[in-house]
Amino acid sequence: MNVKPSSVSTPLKQALRIMRRDAYRPIHPVVDVCMEIEYSTLCSFQVYDSDRIGRHVVYGPADGPGADDGMRHVRPGELVLSDEHGIIHSPTCGNGAGRLVGDTSGAALVRVLRIPGMAVDTFTGAVDEAAGRLSAADVLVLSADSPTGKCG
Repeated sequence: MNVKPSSVSTPLKQALRIMRRDAYRPIHPVVDVCMEIEYSTLCSFQVYDSDRIGRHVVYGPADGPGADDGMRHVRPGELVLSDEHGIIHSPTCGNGAGRLVGDTSGAALVRVLRIPGMAVDTFTGAVDEAAGRLSAADVLVLSADSPTGKCG
């Protein structure tokens, strides 16, 4: 799989890093809310600048070895978040850094990913809390069970 477990960031690892520093540096209002929910539920949240995301967002298996992000090839069958401009996120390629929300971003798109083995009610609770605290239209729910996602 070519991924070192020690290099993979998880909500728990992020929480431990912040607790060790004894400080959380606010990033963006949407990111800050998502971090709170992520740390309490261990659901995976990613926040993208919605102005940098295309209109045709797709979450599904890569078509084959020809799919790539312009630099690296993704594995056939790998679940890839993409739009008409290319790959936004994949396990192999990671996040498109230019699409992540920043301190000057206006609107955000929140990706909530159900981690395999997570209890459905934990995931649903995290999604409901995110939709309640943020604009529901900006919450994109993705999982291997629901690869086409659901907005709002």
